[in-house]
Amino acid sequence: MAQNPLTSGVASLLVTLLLGGIIVEMSLIGMLLITKTQSANSGIRQSQDTLAGAQSGLDDGILSIIRNKNGPYSDKNFSIGVAAVEVSFCKNAYSKNSDCDTAVAGVYEVTSIASASLKRRKMVAQLRVNATTGLVVVESIKEVVF
Repeated sequence: MAQNPLTSGVASLLVTLLLGGIIVEMSLIGMLLITKTQSANSGIRQSQDTLAGAQSGLDDGILSIIRNKNGPYSDKNFSIGVAAVEVSFCKNAYSKNSDCDTAVAGVYEVTSIASASLKRRKMVAQLRVNATTGLVVVESIKEVVF
């Protein structure tokens, strides 16, 4: 029996379209997974860079107090890698409205805020300086959620 030329190849066309659709779907899913993985790793890396920037700003502020125990201290702005860092100093400030708030007289407070892209980190250190010996004691270092 002879095949009709109008209907030959219809089955192979259907199989080709079905397999092509499956291949396209698999490749789209693969690209989506790769993009999600890279963006998640990028957020973690930015958060780590921001934390490192805040820590380095805090270290710089503590070193400034150690070098010049009597002050005055001026706020600093600098960048490390992708993080922009702001360091502020205060002593004996009792205002609950300000960023600097030391509850004890004679205590210095160093605040470091780092930001990179959408990530922000804030670290605060409280230091006590002995007026007679010049000994600087770090009382606390903490990361503040804001």
